[in-house]
Amino acid sequence: MTDTTAPVLTVEHVSKSFRRYVALRDVDFKVYAGEFFAIFGRNGAGKTTLLRILATILKPSSGAIYYAGKNILADPATYRRQLGVVSHSPFLYPDLTGRQNLEFYSKLYDIPHPTNHIDQLLVQVNLQDKAHQPVRSYSRGMLQRLSIARALLHNPQVLLFDEPFTGLDRSAENTLDRLLRQNHTGARIAILVTHDLEKGYHHADRLSVLEKGKLIDMGHKADLPFDEFRQTYESYLN
Repeated sequence: MTDTTAPVLTVEHVSKSFRRYVALRDVDFKVYAGEFFAIFGRNGAGKTTLLRILATILKPSSGAIYYAGKNILADPATYRRQLGVVSHSPFLYPDLTGRQNLEFYSKLYDIPHPTNHIDQLLVQVNLQDKAHQPVRSYSRGMLQRLSIARALLHNPQVLLFDEPFTGLDRSAENTLDRLLRQNHTGARIAILVTHDLEKGYHHADRLSVLEKGKLIDMGHKADLPFDEFRQTYESYLN
């Protein structure tokens, strides 16, 4: 259920060009607290560019993004303290253990007395038995689970997921499914970009398609059965 009194993430007329290539074209949408907003699209549609802008890694060529009524580009540091990102890059240090990585990030976020919190996160992502192994020895699924623990460490109110299921085996997929369900709370905004129709549809409240840099909002999942959504999605791609 959405909370219209809680902070909103608002994207207004965002475009992004790389010289002559236009990656995003006048993208507009809002996501309310408690919503899981899925953005579907083929490779090259602009999904990762949009997520990198939402994460303040890239600046848009034009347009603005607001969280809780404040322009995130005017004060990105404050916004980032509310932000957790899970992407292709796990943002982990391979020579540190899993626990040491979380301890390092807890210092960056000024988390006081993080030991118990880290213990709980390691159990949540089922890495408590691997916590003292160097991250370079982790499988792709283990890296993704630890990167989710890293993203959740500071209790962010905005979660961004960039193709989180890519390269995972079935066991790791099941674990990630469980983590996404557990962390889809009424207080958080979650945005997922993916080309995996079934996974994205399963987790989302609202659906959209990004094609050739344009975003088409397809509304709430409750109003759009999966087969109808898939046919509509394929028609946009064709």
